[in-house]
Amino acid sequence: MYDQSKLSELIRFARVDAGSTVIDVYPGDGDWTRLFSDVVGSKGRVYSFVPAEVADVKNDPVGRMQTLAKEPGRENVEAVSAASSRCRRPRNQRMCCGCTCSTTISTPR
Repeated sequence: MYDQSKLSELIRFARVDAGSTVIDVYPGDGDWTRLFSDVVGSKGRVYSFVPAEVADVKNDPVGRMQTLAKEPGRENVEAVSAASSRCRRPRNQRMCCGCTCSTTISTPR
């Protein structure tokens, strides 16, 4: 994906740290979901969000994220799918845009 120094820089930029809540929008193969899961740890939460508009035309992306959520150490990951038009940013959350089409919501300080 990226070298370690770039990953650290991107995570700092997105303000994702231990205990954060992150929504990985259109997670692809789940690389960012895994990275966010590692960073937020057991007190954080990662929602791997597959828009319903995409779920119907790709090779079971929701199933892939459900499988990812069952990997050891990924108890903080939940696969979610809904129509994009129904999604709203949670209150008291700050929206940050990560890289490679990942969008994150991290808990404000």
